[in-house]
Amino acid sequence: MFRRSTQGGCIDVERRALLDIKFSLINLYDSKREDILSTWIEYGSGSDCCDWERVKCNTTTGHVTELSLCYLNGFSYEDGRYMDEKVWPLNVSLFLHFEELTSLDLSSNHLDGGIMKTELKRLSSLKMLEILDLSWNSDINSDILPSLSGLTSLISLDLGRTSMNGCFPANELSHLTNLKELDLSDSGVNGTPNIQACKSLSRLKRLESIALSENTLNKSIISCLSALPSLKILNLSYSSSLGGPFPVKEIHNLSDMKVLLFRGNGFSGTLQMEAFASSHHLEVLDLSHNKFVGSIPSTIHALSFLRVVSFAYNQLNGSLPDHGLCELNNLHEMDLSHNMLDGILPQCFNNLSSLKLLDISSNRFTGKLVPSLIANLTSLEYIDFSHNKFEGSFLLSSFFNLTKLEVVGFRSDNDKFEVETEEPIGWIPLFQLKVLQLSNCNVNRHKGRVVPGFLLHQHKLRVVDMSDNSLKGQFPDWLIKNNTNLNVLNLRNNSFGSMLLYRNANMQGLDISGNHMIGIIPEDIHKIFPDLYYLNLSRNALSGAIPSSVGDLRILGVLDLSHNELSGEVPKGFFTNLSQLRVLKLSNNKFHGQVLSGNLSLGNMERVHLDNNRFTGKFGLWSKEILLELLTVLDISNNLFEGMIPV
Repeated sequence: MFRRSTQGGCIDVERRALLDIKFSLINLYDSKREDILSTWIEYGSGSDCCDWERVKCNTTTGHVTELSLCYLNGFSYEDGRYMDEKVWPLNVSLFLHFEELTSLDLSSNHLDGGIMKTELKRLSSLKMLEILDLSWNSDINSDILPSLSGLTSLISLDLGRTSMNGCFPANELSHLTNLKELDLSDSGVNGTPNIQACKSLSRLKRLESIALSENTLNKSIISCLSALPSLKILNLSYSSSLGGPFPVKEIHNLSDMKVLLFRGNGFSGTLQMEAFASSHHLEVLDLSHNKFVGSIPSTIHALSFLRVVSFAYNQLNGSLPDHGLCELNNLHEMDLSHNMLDGILPQCFNNLSSLKLLDISSNRFTGKLVPSLIANLTSLEYIDFSHNKFEGSFLLSSFFNLTKLEVVGFRSDNDKFEVETEEPIGWIPLFQLKVLQLSNCNVNRHKGRVVPGFLLHQHKLRVVDMSDNSLKGQFPDWLIKNNTNLNVLNLRNNSFGSMLLYRNANMQGLDISGNHMIGIIPEDIHKIFPDLYYLNLSRNALSGAIPSSVGDLRILGVLDLSHNELSGEVPKGFFTNLSQLRVLKLSNNKFHGQVLSGNLSLGNMERVHLDNNRFTGKFGLWSKEILLELLTVLDISNNLFEGMIPV
């Protein structure tokens, strides 16, 4: 019997094993990361390992059942590289103490592939282990496959973003007879095994889901996978080597599929629905980001169980028929965006009462958008009609009863289309939007170009784009006040006057360029928008100096103050903290002083526009290497600089 900890409910030997895992990481960094796994403490209150972060226990026995140890070894998910470049020689035998362990996540840790190769087989003694995640460990390669074959209790195995670099490992995987989910995405798999190896996959009678996206596979892999008797979900997206004519015969052999993801494979030719004839219960079909041409076949109606369909980013053309898509009564998501579809939208769209997402943006649809088209779509959450050739006026109040609506897109490049928001007078929507895009839509062109009144009743907005509408009146600062989660506000090219900005800690992008703004930039702008990344106040009539507090916007990446009446010197030390700044535009103002003499540190800067001011100073402070390696644009024309530009 294991002895329980005297200071907690977990098992002593398991607690010690967890601490050994922690200490191995601390030792890896010479005790420089003692903050890691801070709740894992050896003595005193809080030493019950069942209460520790990343640990779950069986509440009855006290045994550890789940360990989530991902992202512990300095891995940066955002840029996809190991920040400290230290391989973690994790002692796999430490996990043998967890006799009830069912789930182990070791993803994104830069694990030592050599140790994994020889030691991973030890985990076969963990008879309850069902979930193993080794993804995002580039040092792990196909050498571990023989060791993995002994882990017969596994239900889910994730080897995505590792370095398998070889043929699809059918023989090795065929021993994992309990496997239900397998992920080999972006793992370097680059070939199809022989027929005999493919036949061995028939032993995987429970395997339902397999992800092979971002590999270098040819169409024969589809035939190989048809040996899996229970396969329901297949992701082969972004495997460009599959490109060319659509593999109708191979896909037809995949019987009874529910999810097929063939995104970004370079498939060409026309859509051939007969390929899916044997998948009577197909629910998700993603053929987006390919090169399909022609029209959408009316025979798609045979896929009556479809819930999600995406043909986005192809070259489809023609009009939508009154039958076909409209007969898919179970459809929840339909994405036809970024094609060349034309004609008038069929009235039968109104029959798709289960639809939650409708995106037909960036096509060539014509005619008027009539309210009856969407009157019955009460489940809609996302709708985007942007960048088409619609005409006439659309009443936004047509969405009045769509209580679940969160995203509305009406970006236009057609002067014959307008969005009317003020009729009927005083209408109050039943929805709360998160995203509203009404760019260049002639909003309220015949109602004085006023700001949409219904926005007074919106409190969950995160993105608002009402640019290029010539809207009039005072700056709608109440939008910022009422929507505390607002991330992006774009009111470019309107006719708003002076501004009074309310504090919003979540604001990341603000564009109010091309308006009639007067006055000064707020002295406390760093407190008003502390997390601002994009700030564009250009083409207004702002005056005064740049407040030094702009330099406290630590993550600012783009700053455009051009074409104003700003004056004075750029504050000393202004750019010291702006290490993320990539684009700086101060053009066409009345600035003076020596901006080049220590104030302007290039850092990550790519584009610098200082033209048409009164800046002075010598140019020789910047080296040729800095100018050529960092900057893509430098404009210092029409100033009072001296010296030679290094070229």
